[in-house]
Amino acid sequence: MTHVAVVGSGPAGVFCAKALRARGVRVTILDAGERLDPERQRVVDALAARPPSEWAAEDVAAIAGNPTVASQAIPTKLAFGSPYVYGRDRPFAPLDSAPGGPAPTYAQGGFSTVWGGAMLPAANVDLGAWPFDSDRLEPHYRAVLRDVPLCARDDGLTAAFPLHGEPKELAPPPQAEALLADLGGAREALAREGAVAGRARLAVHAAGRHACVRCGLCLSGCPVGAIYGTVEGLANLQRDPAVEYRSGRVVTAVDQDEHGVRIDFAPIAGTAPNSEHFTHVFLAAGALNSTRILLQSRRDFDRPLPLLDSQKVLVPMLRLRRVRGAAVAAGNVLAAAFVEVLDPRVSPHWIHLQISPISRLVLQRLGAANPDGLRARLGGPLLDRIMTVWGGVHSDHSGSVEVRLRNDRGPLSVRVLARPETSAVLRGVRAKVARLAPLFGARALT
Repeated sequence: MTHVAVVGSGPAGVFCAKALRARGVRVTILDAGERLDPERQRVVDALAARPPSEWAAEDVAAIAGNPTVASQAIPTKLAFGSPYVYGRDRPFAPLDSAPGGPAPTYAQGGFSTVWGGAMLPAANVDLGAWPFDSDRLEPHYRAVLRDVPLCARDDGLTAAFPLHGEPKELAPPPQAEALLADLGGAREALAREGAVAGRARLAVHAAGRHACVRCGLCLSGCPVGAIYGTVEGLANLQRDPAVEYRSGRVVTAVDQDEHGVRIDFAPIAGTAPNSEHFTHVFLAAGALNSTRILLQSRRDFDRPLPLLDSQKVLVPMLRLRRVRGAAVAAGNVLAAAFVEVLDPRVSPHWIHLQISPISRLVLQRLGAANPDGLRARLGGPLLDRIMTVWGGVHSDHSGSVEVRLRNDRGPLSVRVLARPETSAVLRGVRAKVARLAPLFGARALT
């Protein structure tokens, strides 16, 4: 029987393994498989076992704290207060990257453990450098959405960005619902600016045992697992006797010999380096880790390789219409709305804008996290109007990441390279946000 190894348990690895099993292939998933520390996991499990009304304040504080909110210009998104998902200091895979620069992950589930669940299909105008168009992707979108929950609406986004599945409805908090109503009323005005808008597309469970409980901890980590991550898909795969999952396995190199594909492993936790043979191997270890494995396998040292990026811009926004209690209301604080802009004066590609309601992290940054505090009580009329716009531009306008392996088993060097035009494009995006915001009752603080 063909025996295939899949390296990694993030989205690429789990769905690769699922597709292989559909073809009758025996699969072994090799993964570092790092997990949240036991103490934090105990708190998460305790919260998941009770309704939010019974959650102890000290338990919530234990997993919602984020010291980078005060110490960094742009905070790091942590998982239940832990940075374990960012593999910056692992002795088995040394990294030479600037603080705050790109880092790999060795977490079980990969970066799906900390993502915000936002999903949108790629449009043809953004696929020019790819060897296929959106029509080729359509059946695969549908296949993925048979396993991944989709919360969305059939709205102003659908004509340009098809749903590709049967979405569920996830009730947004009142501040988000008011925004969506104003976006709907501004549909024609937005169209004149080359923009379409609608409910954010989120990979979130709206029903079942992982259903969202509207606790407002979305940006710190969801105790009930409402935001889809591949850990649950991995658990489903392991029920298949032809799928084996091995954690604590970090692949360093692959090669072919008379016995098939040989996979070399790094020594972890006192183990000796070893190897194993498979019929085939799929590398799904993430952009940085898969590149490291390939460079080490080819012994291709000190040669720079570029990784494409999508540069981002973050713009605070004030809504003219106040939704009383928005700053203290419980609810889903992931992206509430998508606004997609196609304006050739700024870019020939779609500009993706996500608008999110005020969250615990924003309140922490403003020193108003305590709802009974003076700043929160006096600042209510302002806090209830705050939302944030997060925008992304195409890699054609963005800087890149230079990756190189210095020497045999040496550190992987990761350097961020600027592109001269990026600043001008991001200024154009901010200016566009400033023009669009009044159309739906807001002002952008650019």
